[in-house]
Amino acid sequence: MDTGVLRDCFREARQQARHNPHPFAGRPKDQKPLSELQRQLQEGGDLKRQGLRLLRPGGGRGRGVVEEVQRLKVAFGASAHLVGFLLGRCSVRCVVELLYEAHAVEPVGLEPLLQDSAVSVHIETLRPVTPYPFPWGFFSFLDAFPESAHMVPPALQPLTLNGDEDFDLVILPYQVWFLAPSLPVTAFLKHPLAKKLLAGKPVVTVIACRNMWMLAQEKMKAMLQDCGASLLDNVALVDPSPTMASLWTTPFWLLSGKKDFLKFLPPAGVDAASIQAARRFGLALRDALHKDQERGSAPLLAGLKAADSNPHLLFSEKAATRSFYLWGKLLRAVGGPGQWRRYPFLILYVIFLITLILTVVPLSLLIQSLLRPFMMRRFAALKQQFDSPSGSGTERMHLYEL
Repeated sequence: MDTGVLRDCFREARQQARHNPHPFAGRPKDQKPLSELQRQLQEGGDLKRQGLRLLRPGGGRGRGVVEEVQRLKVAFGASAHLVGFLLGRCSVRCVVELLYEAHAVEPVGLEPLLQDSAVSVHIETLRPVTPYPFPWGFFSFLDAFPESAHMVPPALQPLTLNGDEDFDLVILPYQVWFLAPSLPVTAFLKHPLAKKLLAGKPVVTVIACRNMWMLAQEKMKAMLQDCGASLLDNVALVDPSPTMASLWTTPFWLLSGKKDFLKFLPPAGVDAASIQAARRFGLALRDALHKDQERGSAPLLAGLKAADSNPHLLFSEKAATRSFYLWGKLLRAVGGPGQWRRYPFLILYVIFLITLILTVVPLSLLIQSLLRPFMMRRFAALKQQFDSPSGSGTERMHLYEL
């Protein structure tokens, strides 16, 4: 390859960089591709001998990339709690953007995207004006449930995004708080910038929770629809412990910061094996992006057991959601977040909730187990509904065995 052509390529790249100085802003719609560079790629020009790294197109959208050899490094804080991230691509490089809330769980399954030299990572931190603690205090934990149940977004500190970024795929992980999407994620999706960023974009949601997530995902779908986004895939990572065990271990973990606070019960949270196996989702997304499959309507994570719902918990979810909503309405009428007038009612609700867990929940599970043989068709239909769009099939698992 002629060094003069190489010099011209760099000159053109620098000119484009001046017009688009933010490296993660995506390619402006009126920006012309690096036509000479693309021609050289099509002819098989080898840029490695010129001291550069060549990234070949992955499928027809001009994904050829010339970069300096240095690669963007992303450091994840040990205490970072992953709330969500956006993933996109422009003509010069693939772009991954991560939205964080500042506490508790490290990101999982992202290594294939981070290690792919065609992907750059930008971290976007979601910071509520009034931060949520971890571990939680007793009253601060309970005080979050009225707003969570009513999906009242907290104020966020200013984002570094301006709404003009053009991402091709959005990956949005979130936790379930009181059977609803966590408040920082709700705040982002109801932020004025969300519609500009997500309109017309395919979305992959990733849930990390105890075991009840079906109704929270329905609320997530509604918010995405309001933003004009389309749900392409859903991944659900859950605590594998028995329901009655995780009902106790999860609150103690959130209040103490220790997953094994109750030594006689399994540790709280998503288990290590599930976290390690989540790498398959990163691999599948990487492969799909290389083939431009995110432009279609078919799920990218089908056949990877992405969402294995348990419809037998739906009755309990509906009952608890109704309880949270009604009590939340009462508490919001009594006072705002953090006001002492809520405290007596919060204590009263704790007594009610513990009574519910010790009586109604076991009785509900017993009745459902007795009725299960007579409701198999109904449960099968519900499972298909909540497993979608990615499903719980395993036919592609062998492609990403670790």
